[in-house]
Amino acid sequence: MGRRSREKGAEAERAAARILQAIYPDAQRRVSGEEGQGEILGRDIKGTPGLCVQVKEHAKPRPLEEMLEEVLSARADGEIAAVLVRKSRRGGSCPLRVVTTLRDFMRLLAAYRGMAPGVERAHLERLAEADDSMKARIG
Repeated sequence: MGRRSREKGAEAERAAARILQAIYPDAQRRVSGEEGQGEILGRDIKGTPGLCVQVKEHAKPRPLEEMLEEVLSARADGEIAAVLVRKSRRGGSCPLRVVTTLRDFMRLLAAYRGMAPGVERAHLERLAEADDSMKARIG
């Protein structure tokens, strides 16, 4: 990976950490090499308990499934996995987009609505049990 590419990625990670500081005041980008020192690869932001974050900024983002698999393999039990991805362009770029699983999205919605933890899990399990076609949709 070239120097400019690394710098662009580091700036994207710093920007993501600044955004997340509204909810996680201790959010910071991991410094170069920190991921490889006993940490699981796929975590770009630290100081976000309960959330595993991967940040990607590419001119041509690779397939979303590949990015999501990377962060899913890095998250600990109970954490929400999220990829923050942005397509960069000369002279400007798109806003960050969030990619996550349906289960994690439902957990976020439940928390936003003030529902008891686990409500969305029970609902998704009932749907999957009642309708085989839902199993593949839920994951």
